[in-house]
Amino acid sequence: MKAGANQQKAHEVTERVFGELLNFMQDRQADVFLVATCNSLDSLPPELLRSGRIDSIFWVDLPDEIQREEIIKIHLKRRGRKPGMFDSVMPQLIKVSDTFTGAEIEVWLQESLIRAFNAGHKDVQLEDFLATADEITPIAQLMKTDIETSRAAAKARGTKQASKVHEGVKVPAAPTAPRKIKMI
Repeated sequence: MKAGANQQKAHEVTERVFGELLNFMQDRQADVFLVATCNSLDSLPPELLRSGRIDSIFWVDLPDEIQREEIIKIHLKRRGRKPGMFDSVMPQLIKVSDTFTGAEIEVWLQESLIRAFNAGHKDVQLEDFLATADEITPIAQLMKTDIETSRAAAKARGTKQASKVHEGVKVPAAPTAPRKIKMI
């Protein structure tokens, strides 16, 4: 089967799924709370976004400093570390993860622990976090234009922030220069 045929078949499946979803949303009798995610509202058919079908749309941006600190603490705990042990380096961890998504922070912490183990360190050290961060190219860098476009569209639509907006804390902008990538 050729690539074009596969794409056509995938498109047909997508159309059929959207049709079923629209029918369900229109015909449902019981109260239903439907949650869905997408990377771009522009890719959704307008009939799905029609008033009365979707009650609220939320925008999830890159985490700010306070949110990154919480994400770091959560993933340190999940890996058996006491977040308080990292209080002295937490400002540096927050800074180095400036343009990371929550998922990228999780991977960064995992990889830092592996690096520390492979280096024979008793526990993960700041140097492990910093070296590992240099090897990560965040989605905010790879998709800078798309993220800026999505931010502008969310603002223009008056879309609600999905997380608490902390006063005086800026959400990181997509990086203008690539991170230093080190091959190992």
